[in-house]
Amino acid sequence: MKIPKRGEIWMVNLNPAKEREQSGFRPALVISVDVFNSSAANLIIVVPV
Repeated sequence: MKIPKRGEIWMVNLNPAKEREQSGFRPALVISVDVFNSSAANLIIVVPV
């Protein structure tokens, strides 16, 4: 599986959503640093755009 890099736009699944939040597949900007993205934590921080 490809590892996301900081600054890339990825399609992410935002389900489940609550109330009026957007759901489904949406573009998101990767904001976490590359070292963190490739760590064993298996956690990547994104911001929906």
